Amino acid sequence: MKKSYTTNVPSYSRLISLLQKRDRIVHTKPKPLNITTNIKEPPNYGAIFEQTEFIYTNIDEGMRSLEILKDTLRHLEGCENDLILEISNMLNETLQNILQNTLTMFES
Repeated sequence: MKKSYTTNVPSYSRLISLLQKRDRIVHTKPKPLNITTNIKEPPNYGAIFEQTEFIYTNIDEGMRSLEILKDTLRHLEGCENDLILEISNMLNETLQNILQNTLTMFES
């Protein structure tokens, strides 16, 4: 508990990034959050948990929803392209059949 929070891990960078996003979105006057421990004054864990809970329940859910939306759009675009290709192939086949039938009619 007396050690400072390790800052060389990806989770710390992600936390700081999310806090900065939170500050830009929610707060007109950003409230810095100092996670490092001061031996003279113990950290306010209640404030830390409250702010990190806000981040992970709101912004993280929004980011997950955005990823789901992007995946869904990618999937739909793939389906749409396949559908367009299918329709194009069907039209080509139909036109070829019409041309062949027309040619056979003229030959007879």
